[in-house]
Amino acid sequence: MQRILVVEDDARQRSAIARVLARRFWTSTANDGRDALVWIRALHRFDLILADLAMPRLDGVQLYLQLIEIAPVQANRVVFMCEAERPLSPRDLIDTIDKPLLVKPFEPSRLLATVEKLLARWSANRP
Repeated sequence: MQRILVVEDDARQRSAIARVLARRFWTSTANDGRDALVWIRALHRFDLILADLAMPRLDGVQLYLQLIEIAPVQANRVVFMCEAERPLSPRDLIDTIDKPLLVKPFEPSRLLATVEKLLARWSANRP
């Protein structure tokens, strides 16, 4: 079963996203980027990491930059999430990082379709 890590500081959103994904995937959650790094440093490996851009202690971009250093394969598996009405400054960084972006709110069907599409693409590109 494929493994997904949901990194989201809003408990309701984190729970809702994890509930949808748990129907098809082994799903773990983290409150922010620091908690996500605990999973990664404990040598947990994920097929996909959904990371919110705006989190208090360590945001999605900061998490991604740290993953490049400590777990580059995991950094390649990051998908960012952000609120549609948030300021664009973190989203501007996404243009230079070239990572998929899910704009919240999103329907469960869109979440699943995006995750399945990315997992299929990444699986096809494995050596």
